[in-house]
Amino acid sequence: MDRLARSLVVLCVVLLVVSATHAQITNVTDDTSTPIEGAGHDYIKMLSETVNPANGSVSLRIQVPTPKGRGITIPFSFAYDSNSVHHLIPAYYPNYGQALWTSNIGYLSQGGWHYSVPIASTANWGVTAGTYPDFYTCQTYSAYTFSDGSGSQHALNLGTQFGPGGPCPQTPISSGGDQQVKAWIPATQNNPGGWTPTVSTADGTVYTFSSFGTGQGWNQQYYALASSIEDRNGNIVTTTANSNGTSFKDTAGRTVISFNGFGPSGTTNTLTFSGLTYQATWKTITASFSTTTPIWVGPSGEPNEYDSCTPIPSVNDSQTVISKITLPNTQSYNFYYGTDVSPHGAATNPYGLLSEIDYPSGGWVTYSWKLSDTPNEVADYPGVYPQPSTYCSSDPDDNPYCPAPVQDVTCSPFSEQVRV
Repeated sequence: MDRLARSLVVLCVVLLVVSATHAQITNVTDDTSTPIEGAGHDYIKMLSETVNPANGSVSLRIQVPTPKGRGITIPFSFAYDSNSVHHLIPAYYPNYGQALWTSNIGYLSQGGWHYSVPIASTANWGVTAGTYPDFYTCQTYSAYTFSDGSGSQHALNLGTQFGPGGPCPQTPISSGGDQQVKAWIPATQNNPGGWTPTVSTADGTVYTFSSFGTGQGWNQQYYALASSIEDRNGNIVTTTANSNGTSFKDTAGRTVISFNGFGPSGTTNTLTFSGLTYQATWKTITASFSTTTPIWVGPSGEPNEYDSCTPIPSVNDSQTVISKITLPNTQSYNFYYGTDVSPHGAATNPYGLLSEIDYPSGGWVTYSWKLSDTPNEVADYPGVYPQPSTYCSSDPDDNPYCPAPVQDVTCSPFSEQVRV
């Protein structure tokens, strides 16, 4: 009996040590972060829900069984993150001093939903350098991220910048990552616009990306689906993506995942996993709301007539979301959002956020949303200061004053939506 008791104590200590070794992801901010696989509450076998108690955000993963591969198996889930529906980003020239609302509109992402397949992304913009009359536009690629097969986001801390010479650096920031993944830009790449990362996870799995697609969104966000995934034993999964759809093939040559699209609104996409067929039906919902009054936290005595912060704008937009996921047995999940009238009387909300899920088993869950009573997030974006410059015109008499960012000034804390 004493030996058994000692064994149980040792086992408990080991379990505690294992759970304490989990590391926090750096540089993925609170308003865009996603949960780690395995956390949350399993209501039925396929669906897991994770709630962030700090801000009330909800993340859902409807996991689909995929066939076991030779040494490597690609997971897949329909994923929804409420904190991806609306988040703030800083504007750039000529809109310094403003923050803009954006959502996760991108490759296999929209309306808070995404397919949890391995994807890399980067943002592109032009930076003007030099002195009049010799100006250079340095094309900048930064904000590299990686979304793994579980849907978790990772900041890769990579960057590239190139141009016609002059002040534009030619050497990229070629290595980075976080506690879970390491990333680098292969030295063999010589096309700046096509610099794509290679990502390695802790278990030795390596993800490669052939090229970024067409830029999307106002800030030109570029996306790339992993072209190959290789484990440490040399087993490889390859991907194909074209106008007919996307597919993943394992080392044995089997098509383990395939789907024929991601929306648009009013359509139904077909997804196949080892012969089992699922369907995702899409619809459009709207959002209309205002946030709290902004608070200046810059130097005392300001803002004045020379520098200013534009209040965070109201939201009036539409989102394309999944209304139904039909399973191979013809049963379905049904989803309701925003101002939808739901079967079980879920409270409506002006944010376009998920308000009710009806399960295939007949069960259901509802969500209620409100703005936080006090500011609980910081929108960190530069103020604007009109300064004499020849940036906007080659003729100083034409437009001698141009907007320039105020450095190290935070314009406005704001209130985030909170689930109640």
